[in-house]
Amino acid sequence: MKKFSGSSFLGLIAFALLSAVSFSFAIKGGDVFEIYLNGKRVCQQFVYAAKGAKTLEFSAASDNDKIDVSYLHCGRVGTKRVLLFRNEKAELVKQLTFADANGNSFFMSFYRKDIAKDKNNHLNVYYASNELPEGRLLATLSWKDNQGVAKR
Repeated sequence: MKKFSGSSFLGLIAFALLSAVSFSFAIKGGDVFEIYLNGKRVCQQFVYAAKGAKTLEFSAASDNDKIDVSYLHCGRVGTKRVLLFRNEKAELVKQLTFADANGNSFFMSFYRKDIAKDKNNHLNVYYASNELPEGRLLATLSWKDNQGVAKR
């Protein structure tokens, strides 16, 4: 039976640690976004684990509802940020452009009344920036009509 020398054992430990550190950076992404309605978080998604866009249904939607969106690229706020609202046919309904973040002001905020309703009461929300020029679907916003029925 062959014995390991002290230096071989240390080399094996160093290789294992180096491998563990290397694999910890192998996950693609690191981006995360959150959506808030009137200050309450309704969605948080880590992009590397994304399994598709969520539908966020807002009951009794009011024109004065405030929606805040944050998107971080590996912990950093993007530049030249844009939220795009598209209908089911992928037609652009509204585009909101946001100033580059300064200090802690990294939210992209808008009010429900800023977005025209489509006939089905839902829109897909996309985020694009200098760091993500091709854009990414974040969620589908869906709201109930005056009778309290969500059209989907």
